[in-house]
Amino acid sequence: MTPTAEHLPAAIEVRCPVCGRTVTTGQSGNTTRCPTTRGGCGTPIPVPAGTTRPPVDLDCYECGHTWTTRAKAASTVRCPDCSHPRRVPTAARAEDAPPPATPLPARRPAPPTAPRRDPAPRPAPQERAEDDAQAERESAERRADTRRALAELRAVLRPSTAPAQAPRPAPAGRRPPQQPAPTPGQRFTPRSEAVRGPVTAPATARRRTAAAAFLDALGGALRLRTDASHGGCEVTDPARPPEHRACNQPAELTVQFTDHRGRQTPVHACTTHAEALRYLATTRPGLRATLRTYTSG
Repeated sequence: MTPTAEHLPAAIEVRCPVCGRTVTTGQSGNTTRCPTTRGGCGTPIPVPAGTTRPPVDLDCYECGHTWTTRAKAASTVRCPDCSHPRRVPTAARAEDAPPPATPLPARRPAPPTAPRRDPAPRPAPQERAEDDAQAERESAERRADTRRALAELRAVLRPSTAPAQAPRPAPAGRRPPQQPAPTPGQRFTPRSEAVRGPVTAPATARRRTAAAAFLDALGGALRLRTDASHGGCEVTDPARPPEHRACNQPAELTVQFTDHRGRQTPVHACTTHAEALRYLATTRPGLRATLRTYTSG
C-alpha cells in the first residue's frame, strides 16, 4: 500500500545554529544534521518534541469522501478514494500561520560629519596674469641658460678655427708705404710687400685651437700656446711667472690623446711636459695618452 500524505510524518523546519541554513525534517523530538551535500556544515541540530501538526479533516469535492491529514497549510493533497486533488485551507491551523516578523534593530545614528569647507578663493584675473608673466620670464631664463651651456659645450667638443690675428700697429714716426695712385687709363697693379713675423699654417692653427680647448676642458694646470714656433714645445704653465710661462725647449715627443669616442688630439711638447700630460690623462676615466717621437712636417 502506498502511503498517502496523512500517513507520512509532518514536515518540521529547524535552523542550523552554525551556518543558519534551514533544514526540513519529520523527526519530532530527535536530532538531525545540517546536510553537507547542499553546502551545509554537518552540525547536529536538535528537533524539539511536540511540533507535529494537529490533524485536519478534509472533504473531497468529487466523491464526498472525508479523511484526516496532517499536511502543511496551503499544500495540495489527493483524496484516498478518487485521487482528486484537494488544497489544505490556510486558516485550518493557527500554528501553520507564518511567524510574526522580527522587528529590525534600531538604526544607529550617523556619525557627525565635519563641516564642509569652502574652496579657496580663486585669484583675480590680474594676479593670474602676473603669475603667468613671472612663469614666462623664468622659463625664458632657463632656456637662455640651456642655450649658453650648449654653446660652451659645442665650443669644447667642436672648436672653431683660430681667430684671425689683428694687424700689428705701425711704429710711431713711420708711415706705412702707400701705393701710387693710378693714372687715368692705366691698369692698377698692387705692389707686393714682405710679410713680417712667423706665419702659422691654417691646419696647424686649427689643431692648436682644438688642443687648447681640449686641455682647458681637462682642467689641468698646463695650457697650450697657439703662437708657439714651429718645432717648439706648445705647452705653457700659467702658474709660473709671466717671463717663465712659455717653454722654449724644442718639441721632442708627441702626446696623442684618445677619448672614449675615439677622437684624437695631438700635442707636441718637450720631454718634461709630455710626461706631465700623460700623467694628467691617467686621472680621467675613458681617456688615454700615447707618446710618440715628434716628426716635423
